Amino acid sequence: MVSEHGYAELTVRKVTRAAGISSATFYELFDDKRQVVLATYDAIFARLLAEIEVSCAAQPSWPAKVKAAIAAAVDFADLAPESARLLCVDAFAATVPSRERVLDSRERLIAMLASGRRDHPRVAKLPALFERALVTAIWSTIGAQLVSDESGKLAELQPQLVELADSIRGLRGGGTGGVPLGRDDLCPEAIKNPIWSVSVLN
Repeated sequence: MVSEHGYAELTVRKVTRAAGISSATFYELFDDKRQVVLATYDAIFARLLAEIEVSCAAQPSWPAKVKAAIAAAVDFADLAPESARLLCVDAFAATVPSRERVLDSRERLIAMLASGRRDHPRVAKLPALFERALVTAIWSTIGAQLVSDESGKLAELQPQLVELADSIRGLRGGGTGGVPLGRDDLCPEAIKNPIWSVSVLN
């Protein structure tokens, strides 16, 4: 609903109609539309983090984990474009709190990537901005595809983004020095009620 109508046009009434619940039930769960959008964002981002973690867990090295993370992010957007659009585009345009949530999410992804540097000596020589540049580029590229209604072409981006990471000096070659990406607290307070998945995204 956010991508279809925009945050300004989103109302509690539209949310309750889409979810098939009463206003009374809505207000038992949330204070206002801002809170339901933030809760939806948190739940979707938690899913993305979990999928990235699963994809990275089986990889033996930090470079391989970076590539797996890219593939997981693109696959997530390809399979759930509405959810990915909320993460990459709509939440940033909604409210100040949601924009802060987007920036915080990027920082968490950056920290996850950076965590493997200490066990991979060659990677430690990469510029300090590598992870930030990579996350920002991928986030923006996926968002641009979704806004242009070309989500069907997301799969075509994956090899290009992986090659982007692979072509940077220090990522070529193997090594087994990487460490598993750590699972941060995945916003447990935001996954208590499933209603927003239906109401905000559909």
